[in-house]
Amino acid sequence: MATPRNGQLVSWVDGRTPIRVLVVDDNPTDQTLTRLLLAGDGYVVETADDAFQALRALDASAPRVILLDLEMPGMNGLELARRLRAHPRRGELLVVAVTACAMNGDAQRALAAGCDGYVTKPIDPDGFLALIAQRLGLISAKRITARKLVPGSRDSSS
Repeated sequence: MATPRNGQLVSWVDGRTPIRVLVVDDNPTDQTLTRLLLAGDGYVVETADDAFQALRALDASAPRVILLDLEMPGMNGLELARRLRAHPRRGELLVVAVTACAMNGDAQRALAAGCDGYVTKPIDPDGFLALIAQRLGLISAKRITARKLVPGSRDSSS
């Protein structure tokens, strides 16, 4: 259920429980900006500095959404997405790559690895929030401008 608040969405699973998001990024500034943007829309946000910390956080909490950077030391975001999709309890997570990688083929590689969406940095705040809300079923795809979101979506026909 989504309830307007100051022109934005407040994101709830069942009208009472906020949706939990895990932001996986080795850049503290990007973590903070993403956390503030999502928290302002009603999401409960946790952060992880790398893929290994993210896997530990998944064992300790139950996020519905994972936003991951593709370029991180150790295990990169593509490998993390593959591991998430291979795990039976984590297959239903919404996984979105949020990355500065914008070369030809990067979006396709992210989607092939199991990401549900692909957003390049710097992010467009309205388009970013709309993509997440649409993927969670909080708003319809018709309310989202195709120009901003379709290129990084699995179902680009919507």
